[in-house]
Amino acid sequence: MVKQGYLRTVEAIIALVIILGVVFVALPRKEPGVIKVPYAVGDVQDMIKTQIMSDNSLKECIAKNEPSTGDCDSSTPPIDSPLDKVGGVISGIIDANVAFKNSYEHAYTICDKPTCLCDGICKKYLDLRGPSDINSNVFMSDVFVGGAVTGGKNKIVRFWIWKK
Repeated sequence: MVKQGYLRTVEAIIALVIILGVVFVALPRKEPGVIKVPYAVGDVQDMIKTQIMSDNSLKECIAKNEPSTGDCDSSTPPIDSPLDKVGGVISGIIDANVAFKNSYEHAYTICDKPTCLCDGICKKYLDLRGPSDINSNVFMSDVFVGGAVTGGKNKIVRFWIWKK
């Protein structure tokens, strides 16, 4: 009698394992909601970051001046503000890639807070288009420019790229 009870317990455990195995295999698995950055966007973001990080005069201009009113050139009147210079770098890289330029749009800003939002030239651009015009994923990237090296304030160059 004891052996029959033992066998029934083993049989129940085996049945439970089989049922759980079938349930786990049969249930559909959902991918997590992570959006992968397209290779084209990632490459352009990397080129922009590399260009900003390797240009010491641009980093100094960004760290020592106010984004929209600062003077990056010692001549009078001022020629370029940091925002204009960063915009030139970003636009130059994007314009060099014709296929990317025709498919994607961008906006950018410089700020001294880690939680900066799209303001200044970035906000003006989006206000002209209207928020309903962006019907795709927006990919953001940023570069931290340390003020300790350049003798200025810590700044963040943040830029957004999205499909037209």
